[in-house]
Amino acid sequence: MTAPLYTAAMLSTVPNAPVQLPNDPGTSHAYRLLDELGIAVRAPKTSDDTLGCWARSGAMWLTGDRQPLEILSPLASSARGALLALQSLSPLLQKTFPATFSPECLLGERAAIAGYRRNGNRNCGNSSELLSTRNGVVALNLPRPEDWEQLPALLSRGTAANWPQENNWAQLGQCLAQQNTEDLLELGQLLGIAVANAANPEPPASWLKHLHPSVACPPSQPPLVVDLSALWAGPLCGSLLSMTGARVIKVESRNRPDGARLGP
Repeated sequence: MTAPLYTAAMLSTVPNAPVQLPNDPGTSHAYRLLDELGIAVRAPKTSDDTLGCWARSGAMWLTGDRQPLEILSPLASSARGALLALQSLSPLLQKTFPATFSPECLLGERAAIAGYRRNGNRNCGNSSELLSTRNGVVALNLPRPEDWEQLPALLSRGTAANWPQENNWAQLGQCLAQQNTEDLLELGQLLGIAVANAANPEPPASWLKHLHPSVACPPSQPPLVVDLSALWAGPLCGSLLSMTGARVIKVESRNRPDGARLGP
């Protein structure tokens, strides 16, 4: 949610001429991001290299039971497009990353550093699993001990004889089988637990929720971003915004600090 605040504040620095995007696998995604901001974009027609980009990311080799899976979703090429869009709005970021930098490789970088391998229906870090509910399948991620402590609240709308003990995924699967997917999604959002509908994902929506051009902060001043996120994706976003010149203030709970502090 921090990126829209930043890009809205920096719109006045974007040249009036259309932004020219390169011939790149991420161009189509960059075009969509910039177009939703109302920025004129010129982009060449590019061939779809979704599969090749997915393979180069390193994330492909973390999927499946024994053999890597070919994913049709443009996950890796979207990572390229996000950086292209941000670079087009920030000259500082253009100088930070060399032209040979491959942002899709961030998808597999942490796994490579930690020595993770594919793990079937559980993620390579062993903190998330695909689990059946009463009416579907959810992906549930519990990377911190505090997440396991909140499971009684997450499972409060079902019936369970025994709450699952920490890291007991078999017992957790039995509890989730008594739950409705909709209840888990609603309570997960309230509790800050990462849970998603794995059987019927929602169609993609616009990434831009609100556009608030700044009138209090002049264009010469760096925009202020308050980062309330935790774990990998949010802190990465805050780091990128800091590289572009924004002033980023990171807010954490003392009782539930950001788990990203424990890794590179």
